[in-house]
Amino acid sequence: MVFVVRLLSRLPLYQALIIASVVTAGFALWTLLFYHRKKSLLFVRPSRPVTEAVEHTVELWEATDKLMTCQLHGRLGNMMFAYASLVGIALKNGRTPVLPLNHFLRSMFHIRASALPHRFSGVTLSELRAGAYDRMFQQLQSDEKLIELVGYFQSWKYFVNIEREIRAEFTFQQRLTAAADKFLQQTVNENFGPDVHRRDVVLIGVHVRVGDMSDHVNVERGYSVATRGYFTVAMEWFRRRFLDYRLLYILATDDRKWCRDNFPFKSSGTSPVVHTVLGPDVQDLAILAACNHTIATVGSFSWWAAWLCNGITVYYHNFPRFNSSLAHEYVLSDYYPDKWIAM
Repeated sequence: MVFVVRLLSRLPLYQALIIASVVTAGFALWTLLFYHRKKSLLFVRPSRPVTEAVEHTVELWEATDKLMTCQLHGRLGNMMFAYASLVGIALKNGRTPVLPLNHFLRSMFHIRASALPHRFSGVTLSELRAGAYDRMFQQLQSDEKLIELVGYFQSWKYFVNIEREIRAEFTFQQRLTAAADKFLQQTVNENFGPDVHRRDVVLIGVHVRVGDMSDHVNVERGYSVATRGYFTVAMEWFRRRFLDYRLLYILATDDRKWCRDNFPFKSSGTSPVVHTVLGPDVQDLAILAACNHTIATVGSFSWWAAWLCNGITVYYHNFPRFNSSLAHEYVLSDYYPDKWIAM
């Protein structure tokens, strides 16, 4: 700065004023461009498929000048609820659903949301209850270019009008589908013989979540673990429903010891029970989704396993636990689809 001042002092006054004016105008212009770039919404439609290892290009949702995103937090099931509801709410309001380009949901499914590579400021809208449908979100009045949804949005009613599209987006990547198919066919052959195909066996996915559901603080709030009696009734219901069929129960759990001590049936008899192989959560989800029917317990992971399977679903009736603080967060008819069966 001192050097610049000395240099200008040696020039004629009119030249020094011209140079100073040009420098000042240039700095002002740079400042305006920088501010505009920082505040504007950069809406990126990638030039390549945004998912990895897919055999076809994912067609993105139609672009608009108004965007909507959501906060994705928690585990896989929570994120799936948030994303599916985001798409349903965005389309109802004429907005384009967007997610960060590198979000891990893209590595598992065929996500159609366009990419929002950076986190931009915008207006946030929060839900009132985690497991209840709020009609307010279907007719939002906002001129903001970006709306961010904050919450869990765990209701099938947010995306019931685009169910087919959500099922297409939550189609697993080929590597996951192939691994699930291989596991199920091998399991059928090991239990019923090498010549039996999986289409000749009724596969019933069973999800048992124990882990954090048995923590004291969660129990106090209203979370619960499905009981031995529930599994006995549910499995007997399916046995009677498919009397003349081979049944194979596929058990996915986060606590194998609890299942060994409490699960009412073992891996023997005419309707074997087989554990999934140890692996990531999404691997279990792909296997359960590939079954014919579902015995669901508690939590959003179990919910999505049943919804993706799209067969007969029975679910544990005491989640959330009756008269608990968590129960006040849910409207059961908003959370559980009408055709699912409570037991």
